[in-house]
Amino acid sequence: MQAFNWPDVRQHCTVDAIITVIDGPAVAAGRYASDVDKVAAQRLADESLDHDPSLRELLDDQLSAADLVLVSKADLLSPEERAKVEAVIQARVSASVKTLFIDQTLTTDTTQLEALMGIGAASEKNIDSITNHHDKHHAEGAHHDHAHDNFDSCVITLGEVDGDVLADKLQQLLKSHEIYRAKGFAAIPGKPMRRVIQAVGERLEGYFDRLWAQDELRQTQLVIIGKHLDSAALRDALAEAEVQTVT
Repeated sequence: MQAFNWPDVRQHCTVDAIITVIDGPAVAAGRYASDVDKVAAQRLADESLDHDPSLRELLDDQLSAADLVLVSKADLLSPEERAKVEAVIQARVSASVKTLFIDQTLTTDTTQLEALMGIGAASEKNIDSITNHHDKHHAEGAHHDHAHDNFDSCVITLGEVDGDVLADKLQQLLKSHEIYRAKGFAAIPGKPMRRVIQAVGERLEGYFDRLWAQDELRQTQLVIIGKHLDSAALRDALAEAEVQTVT
């Protein structure tokens, strides 16, 4: 979803809404998946899934981002189970997020189908304000595999920086190191908005996305993904862009 904020993407399209589908009977039973053993087997068989949040955490993440929630297999829920599922959802979403209980009639009921489209939420605008368990692991310094290629990742945190110097230093690192992706944001002195940084391969892009909150720490933070990364050397190189601010 964050990719839809990239300038090359957002000028062409928007996300109408994020629709989260949950298994009604599974949530009512506290399993969060219809076949927990099958999910566990899939994770063991695929290294790219072994770091995913637990099913409960995944439910939290999916609902926290939702503009609309669909509860499947509604015809299999008793009134008591339906109330239990509603309570789980309401504890995790805002009052503006609607819930639709669906069953197999969805494919023929045009009213239900129309409810899924034309929401116009432009969901990508708010995605950076949503925290989730996966990103939290990164913010706390953890890193793990994102594919079978065993990528490394590190988080570089700096103070306010000279935007031009940061871009130049990062561009040099993209050329001299095996960096596949860099993303994050920068605090630029005198600028009321934070600057988003996106780099794929040797292509570097940046844009201002939102105002700094009044109580928000003005700092620069970049997540760098690649192979054989020397986090200390990367930080030392980027730290040359830091500027001293007078309070």
